[in-house]
Amino acid sequence: MRRAIRGLLGDAAYRRITQYPRILRMAVYPKPPRETAALPLLLRPGDVAIDVGANYGQYVRVMSPLVGTQGRVHAIEPSAITLSGLRLMCRLLRTRNVSFHELAVADENGRMQLEIPIKPGGRLGVGLAHLATGGSGPAIFETVEVTTLDRFVESHDVRNCALVKCDVEGAEYRVLRGALRTLEKFRPRLILEVKAAQLARYGNTIAQLEELLQDLDYDFHLWRDGRLVRVTRFDESPNFIFLPRGKI
Repeated sequence: MRRAIRGLLGDAAYRRITQYPRILRMAVYPKPPRETAALPLLLRPGDVAIDVGANYGQYVRVMSPLVGTQGRVHAIEPSAITLSGLRLMCRLLRTRNVSFHELAVADENGRMQLEIPIKPGGRLGVGLAHLATGGSGPAIFETVEVTTLDRFVESHDVRNCALVKCDVEGAEYRVLRGALRTLEKFRPRLILEVKAAQLARYGNTIAQLEELLQDLDYDFHLWRDGRLVRVTRFDESPNFIFLPRGKI
């Protein structure tokens, strides 16, 4: 049956449609990342949050009610396939304060290829999509617009940035390099995924990321047992919360 439907619709349409049951399950039975529990400490009504690599909105759905009707969530997602799912998720949740941006974010402006891995069963690994670096596995590719966070903030007249969440499968260092003015001006709190193997995909290291954040006077934290715990270096946890020194 699946092969027949796939043959009738074509690969692209079939892969897009097969994302919808997952989105519906996520809307009804959400499994938010552990760090979303820290968001009430990091966001207030009227704030602006930027979600770089928003995927299907696991963070957006929590950010939206926290910033309220006077606030705004900018959801940045480069994949057209994933962005359509994100829009559906927000319609199901009736969010009214989320702006959608079909963009990739790095340390340069232009156009690049986005690589979306194909899982063994034929489904798309949308959560593993990344700017192409010549991966070895099966994948589909989308040509995407790439911008820096500094340029995004300026072009969208963002005047209040309280939080930046960034999960871009290894390009986190590149995102921060393209956001120096934003980080220095607004001193937003940061939530970053940090994995050495993914950073290496772009020739970067945890040591580089650590040095950059220390130079910007950010303290490192983990969310453990319902509270923010300051740590002095990266460990095995993939998601870290960074707070500007002296600010929470």
